[in-house]
Amino acid sequence: MTERRLIADEAARLLREEPLLRSIVRHMPAAVAMFDADLRYLMVSDRWYVDYGLEETDILGRSHFEIFPETQENWRNYPPQLGRRTSERARERIFAR
Repeated sequence: MTERRLIADEAARLLREEPLLRSIVRHMPAAVAMFDADLRYLMVSDRWYVDYGLEETDILGRSHFEIFPETQENWRNYPPQLGRRTSERARERIFAR
């Protein structure tokens, strides 16, 4: 197989698995959010909506800074690795709602 064919097959596999991933994230018992490199919401758990009082808000595709304009300035200069398939964890709540 050519490299192009391998890439196409992998892309097709990921598209087939996306609904499962979305379901797993949505039903997580913790507040979980996935962002793109510009901190726009890609997926969130139902718990995220509840914990941050966003039950009636459509946040997918919107910037975290649009949803939480009160976000601390240091988050606006988030580490560039956040957009590179890494995970970050904070023991304390960085932003209060």
